[in-house]
Amino acid sequence: MNPSPILKPRPWSTIAWNGIAFSHPARWQPGRVGRRHLILEANSQPVLELKWQTIRGRFSARRQLKRLAKRYPSAGFTPCDLQAAPPAWQAPLGNYETTCFKWQDGPQTGLGALLYCPQCGTATLIQFLFPSRSPMPAATSAAVLASFRDHARSPWRQWAIFDIMARLPASFTLLRHQFSIGRYTIAFKDAGIKAVLYRWAPASVLLLSTTLAEFGARQLSLGLDAARPEPVRPDGSVQWDPPAVPGRLWQRLMRPSARQRMRLWHVAAKNRILGVEFSGRKVADLDLFNEICAYYETT
Repeated sequence: MNPSPILKPRPWSTIAWNGIAFSHPARWQPGRVGRRHLILEANSQPVLELKWQTIRGRFSARRQLKRLAKRYPSAGFTPCDLQAAPPAWQAPLGNYETTCFKWQDGPQTGLGALLYCPQCGTATLIQFLFPSRSPMPAATSAAVLASFRDHARSPWRQWAIFDIMARLPASFTLLRHQFSIGRYTIAFKDAGIKAVLYRWAPASVLLLSTTLAEFGARQLSLGLDAARPEPVRPDGSVQWDPPAVPGRLWQRLMRPSARQRMRLWHVAAKNRILGVEFSGRKVADLDLFNEICAYYETT
């Protein structure tokens, strides 16, 4: 008999970050975003933590659990097998090498699992945090676990966090990220190229007394020549393109700051400005640039 599907209440949101993806209740929001570490919060309190890494060589759950136990020395940390976990967890975690655990430290309780995927070599710590007197509903945690993915078969990798979504080739690795009030920046790198995603808000205030092109030139610290981009595109976006000079000659003659291609557009319905920047040796790859712009959105 097939297990009954896990139904998720609405609204739910999705996070896809540096190789993993999962759904979560929309009221949970990222409180900490690291390269391979996420903490989600509700009402300013942590409710979900994830840490993950690619294991080179043999995976040892025992070693990882010892490290975790040291993190909660007075919390009665107790490992257990999957059969001792909530019944609703068993179907979602059945394809992983799984060790579950629980702990209680005064008013707070943690219930989680250490997962290892033999297919992609990713080890993931997932734990749900909640007040000891108010256990998290099993259906909620099971729905999160059922949505969890640690690898994709597509050559493209999805990125989604806060109110932005993007798709980049899987060969692009995360270089840096910053989520500030009014401005998000996520930078990636691949051989010969760097790609940066931008998001600004509120657009109605930022564009109150300036044009999109002037705003972009100022925000991205472009020179005076770059302050006049290509004519406004049919979709209303503005774009800066590198000089039309043969590759080798361009490499010799142009300063590094000129090896850039950028596009900014105003998403009026969401009151936001989005931007994509390419720089480096492969900045002339217009097809890839257009592909990344086409799949960069805000919700």
